[in-house]
Amino acid sequence: MADNPAAGQCNVTALLIHELFGGELLKTPLPAGDHFYNRIEGRRYDFTASQFDRLIAYMDLPASQADAELGVTSDQLAN
Repeated sequence: MADNPAAGQCNVTALLIHELFGGELLKTPLPAGDHFYNRIEGRRYDFTASQFDRLIAYMDLPASQADAELGVTSDQLAN
């Protein structure tokens, strides 16, 4: 979305950060679906948090790469 470029990008962003920097993939269930982000060296990184109007209550549930890939297109994975 042009007015909210981070919207819908959490999966691919979390996967890319995980590939580049390691750490853990995490998720928090939200009404619109799971929100994905990372933890590296004990610190949470959510590079798409700007899509939300307010802070979310992070649950920091472990997520697998397969979980995160469910919401990513093959074009996004290839880039």
